[in-house]
Amino acid sequence: MKFLKFSVKLGDYAKDSISGFEGIVYGLAEYLYGCRRVGLKPKNVGKDGKPIQDEWFDEGQIVGIKVDRRTRNGGPMDAPTKIKVKLRGIK
Repeated sequence: MKFLKFSVKLGDYAKDSISGFEGIVYGLAEYLYGCRRVGLKPKNVGKDGKPIQDEWFDEGQIVGIKVDRRTRNGGPMDAPTKIKVKLRGIK
C-alpha cells in the first residue's frame, strides 16, 4: 500500500471550504478504503466561554490558510543534532 502526503500538515491553520469552520490541524486519518480525513480544533471559544467542539472533514474540503512551524507545543520533535560542548577542566 502506498501512502500519499496530505495536503496539510499537523499544526497548520486550515479552513473547511463548505462550512467555513476554521482551526488548527490536530489530526490526520487515512482509512482502509481510501477515505482521508482532517481534524480541526478551533482556537476560539464559544459565546458561553466553553471550548468549541473539534470537527473532522474530508481532505478535499480543506484549504490551508496559514503555516506556522515556529511554535512547538510538545509532541513529536525532530531528532536532536550533535552539539559540540566545551567543558572546562576536562581533557
